[in-house]
Amino acid sequence: MATILVVDDEPSVRFALGEVLEDHEVVEADGYDAALPLAREADLVITDLAMPGRDGMELLAELGARHPSVPVIMLTAHGDERTAVKALREGAYDYLVKPFDVDEVRASVARAVETRRLRGASDR
Repeated sequence: MATILVVDDEPSVRFALGEVLEDHEVVEADGYDAALPLAREADLVITDLAMPGRDGMELLAELGARHPSVPVIMLTAHGDERTAVKALREGAYDYLVKPFDVDEVRASVARAVETRRLRGASDR
């Protein structure tokens, strides 16, 4: 079981992801500031791209600096190819579009958790 930090300003999305990822320990945060102190213990972060205040790209950059071995999956309702490519170039593990496909989320999470396991917990 992995610890997955879900960062989204919409409680319904956090709830839905918690249900989809019920085989893992899911920790929730409603934005950038709430996520940072929780990220240290996470094996994976799933973050929304568009949030009030600092967005998912800023969180991705900060997590990359602080916890480089923790994979980050970007999730957005406003996806386009340019944004996806930018997120992946800046270090996102994967990029998923809302409304998300349950099987796609589970598969991406499984791959990311395995990547984290192989990298080890070097920055904890």
